[in-house]
Amino acid sequence: MIGKSPCVTVGMPVYNGEHYLRQSLDSLLSQTVDDFEIVISDNASTDRTKEICSEYAEQDQRIRYFRNSTNLGAARNYNRLIALAAGPYFRWAPADDVFAPTSLERCIEVLNAHPDVVLCYPKTILIDGDGNQLEPYEDKLDLRSQDPAVRYRQALQIGRANAIYGLMRTDVLRMIAPLGSYPGADVDLLIELCLYGRYFEISEPLYFRRMHAGAYSSLTTLKDRQMFFDPTTCGKLHLSHWKRLCVRLAAVWRAPVGLRARLTISYKLVRGAVTSRKEFVNEVVQILRTKGPKRWLEDQSG
Repeated sequence: MIGKSPCVTVGMPVYNGEHYLRQSLDSLLSQTVDDFEIVISDNASTDRTKEICSEYAEQDQRIRYFRNSTNLGAARNYNRLIALAAGPYFRWAPADDVFAPTSLERCIEVLNAHPDVVLCYPKTILIDGDGNQLEPYEDKLDLRSQDPAVRYRQALQIGRANAIYGLMRTDVLRMIAPLGSYPGADVDLLIELCLYGRYFEISEPLYFRRMHAGAYSSLTTLKDRQMFFDPTTCGKLHLSHWKRLCVRLAAVWRAPVGLRARLTISYKLVRGAVTSRKEFVNEVVQILRTKGPKRWLEDQSG
């Protein structure tokens, strides 16, 4: 890889990942292709993550290790990896999940063969903390339509955002909004990305997502999920429904799609907000009752 850019950048965000880190790195280093780099961004871990990453980086020149001086939150750490990427293709790889040996190869084949595909991902199997298979998970994001409005409507049905760990085009990722610092931002990123091209699902289960006590999927409260994305927002109230509506509308109007698609999608989003107006109103009422408009605005600016 010396002297040339790799085909793929695998970006691994990690925070206190010592328990599963070696398994995840070993699965990546066992891929059937070798034209890739692994860029690790350590979010100021306090366990043995630094030692493990340094050990692997010394043994394999494809690994680049970076460490944040403070915990930036998951969103900024994920976004940092896109900025550090050298390859035209990019994949996030959580430090607790496992990838089958042919995972990269199969995704590269699809992106090479189909220039209009912006994301290729394999089927997912959920595993437990010991690596035992729990169940397959159907992501249902095989968005092959040429119509961006059709793809967008289908993408709104996202459940677990496993497809965000598929292989994407780095240049397109850099065109869209960075991963937001709020719960559900991964879903919003996937929804925006589909406006730039098609999604392709590989029928083989090549991604194994670990469900364990330390994973984001185990967080049950909105406060804990918000802390995961951005620790600096602890204690602040958020107009979550309003924010996500604004984020999605802004994404539609900056995307390279025609006016008809923009109007069709915008109408669907606004109609959905009207249908869910009770949740939108309740958020405003909670803000007014708890802090009042002045203190809430001060929170946002701070």
